[in-house]
Amino acid sequence: IVDFRHFKRAAVARKGQVVAYAVRKSRSRQNGTTETYAPVVQYEVNGQSHQFTAGISASQVKYQIGDTVPILVHKTDPAKARMDSSLNNILGGLFLALGIGAMVAFFALFQFDVVSIGIAAVVVAVVVFKAVGLLNRNNIRSMDDVKAKLTTLKQTGIASPAKDDVIITDAAAFKRHVTRRQKAPAWLLAIFLVVGLAVTTGGIYLGLKRTEFLQSAATGYGVIVDFNRKTSSSDHGTSTVYYPVVEYAPQSTPQSEQLSVQERQHNIRFQHDVGTSPPSYHRGDKVRVLYSPSNPDEAIIDEGWMNYFGPLLMVALGVIFTIVGAAVLIKQHRQKATESRLELDF
Repeated sequence: IVDFRHFKRAAVARKGQVVAYAVRKSRSRQNGTTETYAPVVQYEVNGQSHQFTAGISASQVKYQIGDTVPILVHKTDPAKARMDSSLNNILGGLFLALGIGAMVAFFALFQFDVVSIGIAAVVVAVVVFKAVGLLNRNNIRSMDDVKAKLTTLKQTGIASPAKDDVIITDAAAFKRHVTRRQKAPAWLLAIFLVVGLAVTTGGIYLGLKRTEFLQSAATGYGVIVDFNRKTSSSDHGTSTVYYPVVEYAPQSTPQSEQLSVQERQHNIRFQHDVGTSPPSYHRGDKVRVLYSPSNPDEAIIDEGWMNYFGPLLMVALGVIFTIVGAAVLIKQHRQKATESRLELDF
C-alpha cells in the first residue's frame, strides 16, 4: 500500500490502451496448471510510445484488448508506469488482514513454555540460516544491495513480461482462450452455491445454539486429563488433530484441591469440540468449564471469543462458497445473453 501511494504521488494520471495480455501459468499437484492474465498497456508521452506489463495478474479479465485504461506515469521518468487501480490497495489490505490474523492465532494458541519457545527458536534459526544462504547466493551483502535488487526486480516486472509468459495480441483469440480456460460446468457452480447456502445455514444455526447455551451455562473448573487424536491423510502426508479431554466437577472452584477416589466417581469427562495441531493444552492444565446445569455432560472449555470459532468458521466458508458459486453463475448467464445478442445482431 505504501509503495503504491508513494508511486502515485510521484506520477501523473494518463490513459493507455490494452494491446495484449501476458498469460502466466503456475503449476501445483492439487490443481494442475492454472492461468492468470496481466494486461500489456501501450501509452504515449511527448510523442514517444512506451509499453509495460501490469505487475499484478488475475484469473478474471477486467479489460478487453483495445480498451482504454487509466494508468499512472512517473513525472520524471515516463518509461515507468503502472495501472491506476484499487487492486493494489485491496491486495495490500488482504495481506495486512492475513498478517493480523496470523498474529492473533499465534497469541491465542502458542504455549509460552520452555519447550515451545525452544522449538520456535530452532525454527527461526533455520529460517535465518536459509535466508542468509539465499542472500549470499545473490551477492547481497548490505542494505544498498537489497535496495538495488528490489529496484531491478520492480523494473523488470513493470517494463516487460517474464520469459515464460505467453503474449496474446489478437482480441478474438484471447477471448476464445479465456472462455475455454475459465468456463466451469453449470452443475459444479450449482453445487458450490447449494453447499455454500447449506454450510452458512448450519453455521448460523450452530451459532444460535451456542449463544443459547452460553446464556444459561454455569461455570466450573476442570483439568486436562487426556487427548483424543483424529488423524487424516492428504497428498502432503498425514496430520493429527488433538481434542482435549477434560474432567471436572460441577460447581467446582479454581481453588478446588485433588478430589478423593469416591468423589472422583461423580466427576464428569467430556471432549472439547475444538481440536488443534499441535495441542493447545498440556495434561494437568487447569481450565474453566462452561456446562449446562440441566445436563452437565454438555460442556465446553471457556475460551472467550473462541467459543464461537466453529460457527464462525462455517459461516465464513459458507459465504465464500455461496458468493463464488452465485457470482460465476451470474457472470456466465450474462456472457451467454451477450453472445446471443451478438449472434442475432450479426
